[in-house]
Amino acid sequence: MHEFLRGDPVRDEVNRVLGALEDNIWSHTYESRYLDFKEEAGRRNGRGEILPSSPHNEEAAFALAGEASCMANTEHGGALIVGVADGGDIIGTEMDAAWLRGRIYALTEHQLTVSIQEVHIRGRRLLVILAPQAIEPVPWKDIIHWRVKDQCVAVTEEAWRERQGRSLSFDWSAQDSKIPIYHVRPAALKAARSFLDATGLPNHLDLSRADDEDLLRRLGVVTAQNTFTNAGYLLLIGRGQPDITYRFFAKNHKYSVLPPVYQEGKAPPRASLLEELATVFAHIERATRICVLETELEYAAETGDGQYQSLQDVDLATYEKPGRLLTQVPPRAIKEALMNGVAHRDWAASAPVDVWHSASSVMVGSVGGFFGGVTAENLGQHPPRSRNNALVQVLVELHLMDYQGGGITTLRREMLKRGMPAPLIEEVADGDAVRVQLTAEGQDVVWACFIRALAPRRLRRDLDLLILLRHIVTHGYVTLCVAQDLTAKPERQCLNALASLEKSHLEGEPVVFANPCRLGTGDTLWELTDTAVKKLNSLRDRYAFSHQKP
Repeated sequence: MHEFLRGDPVRDEVNRVLGALEDNIWSHTYESRYLDFKEEAGRRNGRGEILPSSPHNEEAAFALAGEASCMANTEHGGALIVGVADGGDIIGTEMDAAWLRGRIYALTEHQLTVSIQEVHIRGRRLLVILAPQAIEPVPWKDIIHWRVKDQCVAVTEEAWRERQGRSLSFDWSAQDSKIPIYHVRPAALKAARSFLDATGLPNHLDLSRADDEDLLRRLGVVTAQNTFTNAGYLLLIGRGQPDITYRFFAKNHKYSVLPPVYQEGKAPPRASLLEELATVFAHIERATRICVLETELEYAAETGDGQYQSLQDVDLATYEKPGRLLTQVPPRAIKEALMNGVAHRDWAASAPVDVWHSASSVMVGSVGGFFGGVTAENLGQHPPRSRNNALVQVLVELHLMDYQGGGITTLRREMLKRGMPAPLIEEVADGDAVRVQLTAEGQDVVWACFIRALAPRRLRRDLDLLILLRHIVTHGYVTLCVAQDLTAKPERQCLNALASLEKSHLEGEPVVFANPCRLGTGDTLWELTDTAVKKLNSLRDRYAFSHQKP
């Protein structure tokens, strides 16, 4: 029987009730503020006889959408167990979970994304619908309902918002897992110390040298009862199943194909999330070396030149990437997309974070739609929110993530400075998942080489500066008003950014200059200097008429 992760009242109640049903114990008290049983609507005829279940039961979907919206409007959300009749008779259901999730999403006008999981109790298939607590009210038939004891009752929007303001601080990942800290996996502690040591920062090195218990407490994963928080349980013990799947596809399979983290067809070994991350990070680095090597071999085949002529000439374990421009999706961006999926996913679902990696593209998918008012359109501008704040804080402490909200900035910066298209980040599966797509196709090699030639190097680490310079290169100039629109930053910050661009240089010569009141517009225009224009033209000529690799 599936056991849902502990740490919030809804999942705890689901675990308790499913266990009782499995033991053939029934009580009317099981229906509560957080949980309700539902018989699939439309399955009884006029004589009360049970009819066969249908995978696409529209009548049942409509009824469940209304019940799920009520649960979502309730503090902590709630659960519906579908397939249990009044009195506790387990009649089961054959409704298609993916279809039902999509119908609930559509019937609530795209305001509610639920998680639906199958469980089997005494040979019968049930569906557990988990409705997360809503950030904005989810009305049903233009009325807001919430749970009071075991009933859904109407409530005013004012009353709903007043209680919502008190309850938003709940964080599942900060709750007590009830698992004592002595269950920590030694390999997980080793991985944590390795991540800390890799930064080279004095405070991280000091933390890495702490004894085991001190390390855990300073990471913030231990409760007052000497048990792990849910975040600590995930990171240092694990759920006993793969939480990340990684697949790499070489351009030419005779070179190499990395195996997935776990071999298909075999029961996966128990591993903590930190161990999985360490494994996948190593795979990403090795895969990048393979991608670069493929480019080297193609170059050698075209020109008869190159350091390597075949794979047999190379030791992948020690192979160093050449100093030329990386034309593959950068590993920093891949890792950032992976960490975004790990940190912000819905951990109530059992599905792993999926990573698909090839030389020209990467896709990372994770369960759980956008959270807290974030949309694909306002990413990077909306105040950052996470459904797993405690987990995010530990990952930041281990230097596996930037500050909350900084991951999107890192993704965009890493792609932009290499002349690659901006990341595509979108909700998929009817709002039940988020997918990040990175591609190197259409890389602007001239722009990327131009950026590499500029100084100071910190220019490449500032997304706003890169955005502004890209606009100047593409359109010839930028104004203060346009700069504010491009960066969504106030006037003072934009002026500071433009002043920094004026200080950038190319072999000692300025790259950008301010041209006041040109063409009588009254606006200052920031433009490229003659030195910058000549450099760009030289690069365009070089890559337009030669086989040289960047």
